[in-house]
Order: sequence, then C-alpha cells, then structure tokens
Amino acid sequence: MKADGGRRKAEGRTALLLQALRRAGCFILSSAFRLPPSAFVFACAVATAGESPLPDDIPQVVQVGAGSYASRPPRDQNKRPWLQGRAGWGDDSQIYSNMRLYVTPGQRRPVPSTDWWTSLVSSRWSGDLWAYPAVVRAQPEGISVALPRAWDIAKDGKTAHMTAPSRLVVSAEGFSPLHAEAEDWSDWLVRFRLPDAQGRA
Repeated sequence: MKADGGRRKAEGRTALLLQALRRAGCFILSSAFRLPPSAFVFACAVATAGESPLPDDIPQVVQVGAGSYASRPPRDQNKRPWLQGRAGWGDDSQIYSNMRLYVTPGQRRPVPSTDWWTSLVSSRWSGDLWAYPAVVRAQPEGISVALPRAWDIAKDGKTAHMTAPSRLVVSAEGFSPLHAEAEDWSDWLVRFRLPDAQGRA
C-alpha cells in the first residue's frame, strides 16, 4: 500500500508539473514515455530558449492570381542577428535572396539560377562557361578562352573533366576590371562585360 501511495503522489506531482508547463507554452513529450519530471523541464528549457516571434517575423501570404506565395521563409530560416557571419543568415534561401547579382546597373530582368552561365552573375568572376565547343572564363586578368580536347580522369576513377592544353587570355594593357557582369541574355546566349573603376569595359 505504501508503494502504491508513493507512486500516486509522484504521478500527481508530475501531472501538476505538466499542466504548468503546458500553460507556459512548452513542448510536452508524450507521457507514454514515462520520463522523469527533470526530462520535461529540460524539454521546456530547450523549446523556449529562442525569442518570441515578432509580428514582422511571420511570413505573409501574397496572392498572385489564383495562387500565392509566402513573403519570406519561416522564422527559423530567417536572419539571425544574434549570430555572427554566415550563421546569422539562416538557411541558403536567405543567403541567395539577399546576395549580390553581378548584372549591369539598372537591370531588373529575372536572372536564371541554374543556367550554364549562372556563375557569371553569382560571383565576382565566373567559373568555366561552356560555350561549346569553347570554354570561356571571366577572370581578373581578362577573358580566357580554351578549347578542351582531352579528359582528365581522377586517380580514384570516379570523376573526370575536360582539359585544354592552353588558354588564350584577352586583356588590355593597364586595364584592371573590378568584376564581370551580365549585360544581356536569352534562352541560349549571354553577353557580359568587365568594367573598371571608371565604368569602362
């Protein structure tokens, strides 16, 4: 009987604790787990460690015709000003939606995100732009052009890329471009420039 009475008292204390935690808005694990009260307190502490959502942190629904989209990613993917560096940006959707696009000033057209020349607008200098059969690259020294003809296979045999015996670099004496930027594009083509500090390209 004493054992039964002690168990009932413990269960009663746990029930009161759970009620208090629920009123505090804590996340409560299922009681089927039979966890001790300390586990519930820990769960509460973890769940309430973040800041309370602010009204402007809640994504708004933006109607577009018969459809809609969220005005921003959820709060847990939004900017985190209390963290430093990249971690303060949340997930990659925030990084990409706030990144600089290297296009000519005043350009307001949608920019392809998965095209063969996307590296031109997503970074200061482009990667290899495979304008077959040539490969073009925008770099600080100018524009390099190559004609890959051979496969370079990695030692593990799992990856390979095409290489060219040499590259032609198109540049100008005394010309120091700041970056590369897309000027015009279509489904198949892209035109870019390398402006200097005075805007000359």
